[in-house]
Order: sequence, then structure tokens, then C-alpha cells
Amino acid sequence: MDTYIRGGLIVDGTGKTAYPADIGIQGDRIVWINRHPENGGLVDCPTIDATGLIISPGFIDAHTHSDFVFFQEPRPDMKLRQGVTTEISGNCGSSAAPISPQNLAYLGPYVQETIEAVGSFHTFGEYRDRIQEHGLINNQGLLIGHAALRTSVMGMKNQRASPDQISSMKRLLEQALDEGAIGFSSGLFYPPMVYSDTQELIELCRVVAQRGKIFACHMRNYSTNVLQAVEEMITVARGSGVRLQISHLMTAGRKNWGKSEQVLQMIDHECLLSLDITFDQYPYHAALPGLLALLPPWMHEGGVDRTVERLQDLMSCDQAKKDIEQGLPGWENVTEQAGWENLVVISPKIGEYSNQTIASIADATRADPADVVFSLLLTDPYCNLVAHWLNEEDVIEFMRHPAQMWGSDSAESGPLAHPRTYGTYPKILREYVFEKGVLSLETAIQKMSSMEANRFGINQRGVIKEGFFADLVLFNPETIKPTSTYDAPDVYPEGVIHVFVNGKIAVENMQTASGKFGNVL
Repeated sequence: MDTYIRGGLIVDGTGKTAYPADIGIQGDRIVWINRHPENGGLVDCPTIDATGLIISPGFIDAHTHSDFVFFQEPRPDMKLRQGVTTEISGNCGSSAAPISPQNLAYLGPYVQETIEAVGSFHTFGEYRDRIQEHGLINNQGLLIGHAALRTSVMGMKNQRASPDQISSMKRLLEQALDEGAIGFSSGLFYPPMVYSDTQELIELCRVVAQRGKIFACHMRNYSTNVLQAVEEMITVARGSGVRLQISHLMTAGRKNWGKSEQVLQMIDHECLLSLDITFDQYPYHAALPGLLALLPPWMHEGGVDRTVERLQDLMSCDQAKKDIEQGLPGWENVTEQAGWENLVVISPKIGEYSNQTIASIADATRADPADVVFSLLLTDPYCNLVAHWLNEEDVIEFMRHPAQMWGSDSAESGPLAHPRTYGTYPKILREYVFEKGVLSLETAIQKMSSMEANRFGINQRGVIKEGFFADLVLFNPETIKPTSTYDAPDVYPEGVIHVFVNGKIAVENMQTASGKFGNVL
């Protein structure tokens, strides 16, 4: 054996009752589970004492955006330090590949940074090879984003796709899936995907269904029209035959609290009629949509540069302010649902106003809140926004459902992050397992491991089993907890003691080891 883990309590990821056992690792695999440790084990190899610790499969984060940060130096290890050994990246329709000359300008600075870090690429296959060569600290399963496809074919045009344009998008999607993408994602709240219609999604998802892969979608609306948004997803799944993953399911805005029961009834009904629907969720009450998300959809046509031009035009701002105040049909108006007093802006470029609510800035400057938004965006078009608009009862209702799994919906590290970037999995275990008892330990771990592995087609991971990959987390059930907050989000959790990725120790005694441990799955 390369490593022998002795004395722990195994929660194996299947949902079965925990049991004491030792684990032997050789290479990147679990090769021995000694269920009778009282009879002794190996002593002639490096040994880790796991007395008092839980040993679980490495956590699989079903919803991240790490494909835009995992190349950075020093390596962002905030997921690894939580016990996340595999991430599903490229969610909400946002992915770095494929790239074409006509869409590079629309994909934003993150893609430019990726190219500078790992080398140039155009196709998904080239992208996959570049990042594998660059090296990863944990495993990555990569989705192909709708935005990359649409901007390749149409740019940021505010119009429906023609049959020829849909055919072009389908060819790009086919190529990416055949080159190893694990599925397709869309973000119907964000430009340019907000300009697409249901039929476009059905046509693209037929390609996904034919290859037996998954469609993950940030719906058009999670607030006033959340039921209609779920119905659209059902229509797409029914029309294409695709396996559906609804991203970060929630019912947002005080007027919509309590709708979780209706949403889940809709999902249960369709699953009984043979549709395959699951969803992911983060255990926090605030979203991180970005300040640009407060602008009506027409303001985004043509990309961020055109949006900035409109923000400098008085007539455009007057119309945008009117739309924010009165709403538009089908548009999720975040300000209406959350209220200015619950929207916090975060950016080092906005000085003293960072970490303040839009309402408080408006009061201090004696300005209209919408004008505050316009001014902040002119200072930093990529300003972050934290929207506090969920309630605990709905959060718990969703997490108890058997179709639910966990995702952090997080990307960048550092002081601009959401606390979920550093604390999602310790928060679940501390608050919802050990303190509130909403889920049993075995069920919570299953929703963090084997459920995601099965859902995304990740073979031989997510369960502690002989012959499976040695992705493991050893944590202390007495001390595990998040320490990140909205005011100080970039603080590592406590209680995650050791983490193994592909048989290598990636976190040892709560410190990240040096090395590159992960693979593109």
C-alpha cells in the first residue's frame, strides 16, 4: 500500500449506515477496505490515524464556475479545503470553449485570462488538453455553455435564432460533447441566452439527449414567474428527451416565499410521467448575480462595451430606470423582488461604497437607487452584487427532496467571493446535519458524492469501494464548520483534516499540499 488510513468511521456515499473500517490506497485507487480493523492491518506503509474522524468520499460540487479561476496562481484551493475533490464547471451557460474569432470579445475578460494562462485554444478538445497540461488541484467535469455557442454564431444579438443558426450551434455542441464535455448548460437570465426561445433549447437539447448527457439550466426566473420557468424546463425535457438538472433551485423574493412546495409538486408529477429531473442547491439565503443583472435585457445587447455606452446616454438610462421601476414581461426584476435595502455591492474599484447596500448608498449620496446602479457600473461594469432574497423554510424544503443535490455556485476566490465559495460543505454538515438534524449524515454525504457521480456520469467515484478512485475526505464531526461570512468571505473552514485526490494527499492537517492532483473527467 502507498497509504493506510486507520481507525476512522466510514460513511461510504451510498446512504448506508456508517461503519468502522480501515482503508488501503495504492496508486490512485482504494484497494482494501478492512472491515475488521480490530484484527490488525498493515504496518509497513505510511499510516494516517483517523481516530475520531469521519471518512467519506470526496465531495462532488454539482454547480461551480471554477473553469475561469483554476488556472490562477496561487492555485485557488477554497474548494479543496472544504473536501471538494471534483467540480462540475461551466454552469449557467458560461464556458470558456468553444471560441471563435467573432465571439472572443463577447465572452469577457475571464476567457482572455484563461488563454493567457494555459495557451490558445478554440475547440473544447483543445481547451481540455491545455488545462490538463497546465495541471489541476482537483478533478473537473466540464459543461459546454450556451453563451459560447450563441455568441459564436450570433454575437450578442437580441433576436431569435434562425433554423440555420440553430444548426450551426448544434454542430458546435456535437463536437464539444464528442470531445469530452459532460453536458450542456444554459443561463436564461443572462445575455445572450435571455434572447433565446424554448424551441432553440429543445433543438440543442436533442443533441445532448442523443449522446446520453445532461442539460443544466439557470432558469429564466426564480421569483414571480418561477412556476412558469419550471414549466418551460419541463417543456424542454419533454420535447427533447434530455436529462434535466435545474440549477440552484430556489423561490426568491418575499412575495414568492412558500412556493417551494408547488415547485416540487410539479417536478414530482413529471418524474412520475417518466421525465428525468433533478436539481442542485446551495445552503445560503443570498445569491451573487452581479450588478449588471439589475439592468433590463435590452441594455445588454452587443456586449458589455455597448452596455457601458448606453449607461452614458441619458435617454437609455431614463428608459432603463422606467423598466426597473415598472418591470418588463418575463424579465426577472431583481430589485423589485429583493428591494434596494437587500442588495449589497462589492468591488475594490468603488471605494467606500463596497460592502454597502444600494439603498444606503442612495441615502448617503441623495441619489435615486437606479442612478446609483448606473454610476457604479460605469466605475466597474463587473461589480459584484449580493442579493439577500431567500428564506430558511424554502431552503430546507428543497434540501429534503430526494432529487436534490449540492452545489456551491461559486467561482472567484478572495474578498469579492460569496461565503459559499469557502464554506458550503462544512455549513451543510454543521448546520443542517449536526445542529438542526434536517438530514442524516449518511443522506447528506450521499447528496454530496454518489448522487452527483451518477447524475453526471462520473465513473468509479463518489463511493468508498474497492477498485474506485481514492478521492476521500477525513473530517472531524465535532469541529467541522464554516468560518466565512458575507463581511469576510475568504476564510477557510475548520475541521476538514485530510483530503485525497486520486490517491494523493492534497490537504494534510488542514493545509493544502503542493502539487497537481486532479484530472479533466
